[in-house]
Amino acid sequence: MKSKIREAIDDLILDMEIRNYSDGTIRTYSYILNSFLRFIEDKEINKKRDLIKQMKRYLVLLKRKNRSERYRHLVAVVFRNLLKTLNMDPNNLKTPKVPKSIPKSISEKEVKRLFKAAEKLRDKVILMLLYKTGLRVSELVNLKLKDIDFTDRSIKVRGKGNKERVVFFDEECKTLLEKYIKNNSVNEKLIDISVRQIQRIVKKTAKKAKIKKRVTPHVLRHSYATHLLEKGLNIRYIQKLLGHSSLSTTEIYTKVTNKKLKEKYDKIWNR
Repeated sequence: MKSKIREAIDDLILDMEIRNYSDGTIRTYSYILNSFLRFIEDKEINKKRDLIKQMKRYLVLLKRKNRSERYRHLVAVVFRNLLKTLNMDPNNLKTPKVPKSIPKSISEKEVKRLFKAAEKLRDKVILMLLYKTGLRVSELVNLKLKDIDFTDRSIKVRGKGNKERVVFFDEECKTLLEKYIKNNSVNEKLIDISVRQIQRIVKKTAKKAKIKKRVTPHVLRHSYATHLLEKGLNIRYIQKLLGHSSLSTTEIYTKVTNKKLKEKYDKIWNR
């Protein structure tokens, strides 16, 4: 049975590569499945129900090790995909519930301070693209020069699940991009650095800007969506710009704006 599991893992990873899943997603699946293989190394698995039982035990082990609900949910999703590859019913394994947390964002004043604190032109381009287009950091590192249309001020993005969408940027961002491309030898990739390096740039610049909140590339994406909603853009347009397949994922931003609305209301009446 274990040899079948290993073959199924190889098939699953190959299928993901054929279907153009991102390198990050493939690495995550490989890490989770290889960790599980090590876990079952000394376990007896002769029947399909033995595999299900070991998957459940592994999820319980992760819970005892205080791994987050999100990570345990992800592991369960990976396991369910492995079960499908083995022609087994994935419904035999339940996924842990993930609480929907309200996205964290920074204010428009803090965004301006962040831009001002950027030490290099490249860093400012990174910050501006993350905030003004709502790109995921994985989408930014894979962005190619040919994907940018300067006439239309638009970017063709290949996002999660290999889905294509179009995002837009303003004149300020256009001027900055043109200056960056002119001053640097940009061939194919616009920003040829890693996700980790971008995360460090965002963190370092936020510290220099004296922003007390935790600022990450994803916080800038959240801020982009929150500010668009506050300015009155229809939530369905925001859904398209963010590349969310479900409107319910985008609707979580309404909770943020409602919270801010309540704060303003209380400020008026509790003087």
